[in-house]
Amino acid sequence: MRTKPDIWIYLVDETWLWERSGIPLPTSTRMIGVYVVDSSHVYICSMNPNVEAYFVETVCLGVPNTDPGYEELLDTVQEGDAYTEPVKYFSASDFEGASVIDPRNDLLPAEGNARFPYPHEWDLEELAENHPDKTLIAAALDEAWEDARSNAYF
Repeated sequence: MRTKPDIWIYLVDETWLWERSGIPLPTSTRMIGVYVVDSSHVYICSMNPNVEAYFVETVCLGVPNTDPGYEELLDTVQEGDAYTEPVKYFSASDFEGASVIDPRNDLLPAEGNARFPYPHEWDLEELAENHPDKTLIAAALDEAWEDARSNAYF
């Protein structure tokens, strides 16, 4: 029996990391880390269950593109993304406790993290055929990551 992928896009408020690094952010800016997660797999990385999250990109919210420092901030974000670990582990309870949103209609919550199901129905036969060298979960994660990278879901 095959485990069907349960892929989510996980939006993590990482503003505090950027502030701690000394990068000046315009007032009311939020730095959101975008990750792809398969919630059907949980890992024990410490004494608590964790989900494995694949970093996609950082999104800057609340900065108008007319702001004089906008281009410089985007350059800084792109440079920072290049040094971001490709895989992170987040507490499964934090992931499960994140607000579930519809990215087409909902705004991010004022505080905390959010998540939404990856908007794709998996054809398991096609997935296996297109990626014979990978497990179904790995193939689904790869496709979701590529899709999230090229389509701004948020």
